[in-house]
Amino acid sequence: MGEWLDIREAAELLGIGTSTLRRYVADGKVQAYRLPGRQLRFKREDLEALLELDSQETRESFPTPWNHLGEKEEATRPG
Repeated sequence: MGEWLDIREAAELLGIGTSTLRRYVADGKVQAYRLPGRQLRFKREDLEALLELDSQETRESFPTPWNHLGEKEEATRPG
């Protein structure tokens, strides 16, 4: 069974504020599980998958100069 996070922990993991996270839940961008008393819980694995998806989309939107050449994404800096 996966780890459950409260809203503060989930927001910290995503690098956003709790108000923003509540808005994302309301907009259906982030899956949350409601408990009595307006409490929200988040599965860590769901949030990590969201972070990975966001990371992939960012890499596709902003490719490194070497991606179009079929070379390695990692570049060495002149030193």
